[in-house]
Amino acid sequence: MSEIGPEAAKLQAALIDLGFAIEGEQVVKNGYRADLVARRGGESYVVEIKVQVPFRRSQFLGAIAHGILQLRDLKQSEPARKPLLAVWVEKAKPNAAREFESYVQRHAPEIEWLIMDASGWRKWKCGTDQGERSGEERGSIKPSSSASPRSNPFAPRNQWMLKLLLLPGIEEKYWGGLRSRPASISALAEIAGVAKSHAWNLVALIEARGYLRRQGERFMFPGLRRLLEDWSAFVRLRPDRVLGAKPIHPERSPEKAVRQLLARLARRTSAVDEPGTAAVVVGGHRACHLLALGRSNIESARLYVEHPAETLERLDLVPADTDAALVEIVEPRAKDSIFKGSARVDGLPVADILQLYLDLRTSPARGVEQSDFLFERVLGPHFEKAGWL
Repeated sequence: MSEIGPEAAKLQAALIDLGFAIEGEQVVKNGYRADLVARRGGESYVVEIKVQVPFRRSQFLGAIAHGILQLRDLKQSEPARKPLLAVWVEKAKPNAAREFESYVQRHAPEIEWLIMDASGWRKWKCGTDQGERSGEERGSIKPSSSASPRSNPFAPRNQWMLKLLLLPGIEEKYWGGLRSRPASISALAEIAGVAKSHAWNLVALIEARGYLRRQGERFMFPGLRRLLEDWSAFVRLRPDRVLGAKPIHPERSPEKAVRQLLARLARRTSAVDEPGTAAVVVGGHRACHLLALGRSNIESARLYVEHPAETLERLDLVPADTDAALVEIVEPRAKDSIFKGSARVDGLPVADILQLYLDLRTSPARGVEQSDFLFERVLGPHFEKAGWL
C-alpha cells in the first residue's frame, strides 16, 4: 500500500476501536516497510494493509499472499513485533470473508488479522481476542474483547489538536495559537505536546468519520460542517463544571459590576502570564463584545479558570444562585484547548473564536444567534479561504 486512502483510514479506526494505538505509518524497518506500527497492551505489531475494490477471487488471494510474505519478511527484521494483516474489501459476504479466513488458516495460522468491508462489518483474530461485528451494531462487539472504549475525536486532548488543524491563518485577535498549520502529523504531535501515537490516532479517527481528507501534506476538511455540529453536540452533552458567582460588593447595575470585574482582571495580567498562577480567560457573550462581534445586550460574563476557589478570592467574587449570578466560573476539562488558544484583546485574555462559537451554540440566551454571527463574520470566511466550504 503506497498511500493512506479512506479505506485504509477505516481500517486504522477499526484497529483503534479494538484497543490498538497507532505509533507510526509507512515505517521503514531495516530495509522493510510496514504500513503501520501499532501497540496493544504490552504487545507491539507490524501491520500490512491490503485494499481490494471490487472483490475478484484471484486478485484478492494474490494480495493476501503478498501481504503474508511481507509480514514474514518484517517478522525476520523485527522479531519482537507481532505480524497483523488488515484487509478492506468492498463486500465481505458471502465470498471474500470465507476465502480470506480459509487461506490464512491454511497458509499462515500464526498471523493475526482483521477484515472489514464498506458496510462497517468486521471480523478479527488477535491472539485470544476473536470476534465479529456487523455494520449495524455500532459499539456492540461479540464476543466481549479487551478493547479500550471507543475513541472520541472531541476528548480534551483532541480538542487542542483539532484547533491546531482548523484555526491557523485566522486573524490574531481571534486565536492566540499557531500561525501556520502543522506540516505533518508528527509536527502536530510535537506542537500539541502529545505522543505521536495520539496524533496518528486522532487523524485516523476523523478520516474514518469523513471529517478530514489528506491530500499529500495538506489537511482538508470536506466534512467540516458535520464536524462542527458533532463537536457542538458533544459540548452540549458533556458540559464543563460551571459555578455561578457575583461580586462581593454589589453595584447599582449588572453592567457596571461586570465592567469593574473585567477591569480587575485586566490589571491582574499575571493571572495568565506568570508561572504558577491560575489562568483566567474570558468567554461567552462578553468576549464577543470585546471582539466587537456582540449581537445582544447580555452583560453576563463567562470565565474559564484553572482553580475556581482561587479565582473567586482573587477577583472578589462569591458563589451565587443561577438567578443572582453575573459570572459563570467554568473549570474546563480541555485546558490546553482553552488556555493555549486564547488571545489578548484590550489587555484581557479572550477565548478563541471557535471556542466562543461552540459554547454559545448551546447557550439558551440568544446563543445560536450569536454563534451564527461569529460563523458568518469570521469562521466562515476563514474556512472558505482554506477551501473547506
